[in-house]
Amino acid sequence: MDACTIHCVFNQLEMLNSNSRPDKHSIANIMTNQIKDVELKEFIQDSIDECFDALELDSHNNKCEFSKNFAVCMENKAQRNCDDWDENLSANKINSAGSQDGNNQQDKRKGY
Repeated sequence: MDACTIHCVFNQLEMLNSNSRPDKHSIANIMTNQIKDVELKEFIQDSIDECFDALELDSHNNKCEFSKNFAVCMENKAQRNCDDWDENLSANKINSAGSQDGNNQQDKRKGY
């Protein structure tokens, strides 16, 4: 996905700071606000902190590249720490393909 498209999503969600870069506090608030599971909430907060720490070392990234690199960093952390990542990714691809074909099938795993 294009770096500036990802940046645009952060902008639309009002998650940018005054320098037009993703804002750590805003992202953490939005991503953890509704989570009740303490362990999951800590994992997400730690991941956000670690990704920002790594990206802030390389201040040469423009705002779009910073946004994309943050999103990729978060995805990588989730992938390394979620046992069912590949299963969910495959199911999402199948569901997306069904929706694109016009089948509009419901996701039976979630009871929809």
